Amino acid sequence: MAQDYKNSSRAAAALIFWMAALSVLLIRTAQLQILEGARYKNYARQNRVRKVAIPAARGLIFSRDSVIIAESKPAFNLVDFTTLVEAQGREGVGGEMKAQAMLKLKV
Repeated sequence: MAQDYKNSSRAAAALIFWMAALSVLLIRTAQLQILEGARYKNYARQNRVRKVAIPAARGLIFSRDSVIIAESKPAFNLVDFTTLVEAQGREGVGGEMKAQAMLKLKV
């Protein structure tokens, strides 16, 4: 009889512990989604586009005769990840070729 009481009190304690832990997780999830959702949505929007300045690796390279052999020219890459992700879902990796054709980019 005493053993049954011990087991039932342990089970009740474990049940209370797990219900409390689940309640904490649910309350925190509601806080993040409902109360602070707009703030994190704004963070995500600001984090989508980043401009990174990459300085030129070198300047002009001249020959002995003062003829320019090599020069630095700026180059830009435009990547629209949403187009690539949608393209991969529909037709595999070939979607980037469509994006290049739409933007009239030379490969």
